[in-house]
Amino acid sequence: NFQQITRILLYKLKINGQKKTNNIICIQYDNYLFHFIIRDNILFLCMSFKDNNNNFQDENLIICAFLYDLKKFFFTQYN
Repeated sequence: NFQQITRILLYKLKINGQKKTNNIICIQYDNYLFHFIIRDNILFLCMSFKDNNNNFQDENLIICAFLYDLKKFFFTQYN
């Protein structure tokens, strides 16, 4: 159901007006968290599993660092 979930997530991004931001956006869908960063209309995405038993703060920091590094690498290579 990848296509269905993708449409739902992109629709939620559109509703929230998240088109050209440099901030991390997090959307929950079922037991998954989808983290986005958008720059110059290019969307970078990381999906993680939401575990209700653990503190998600450490994992969230890792995901944010990963997305920022990915974005930086991409624009360094493909400016």
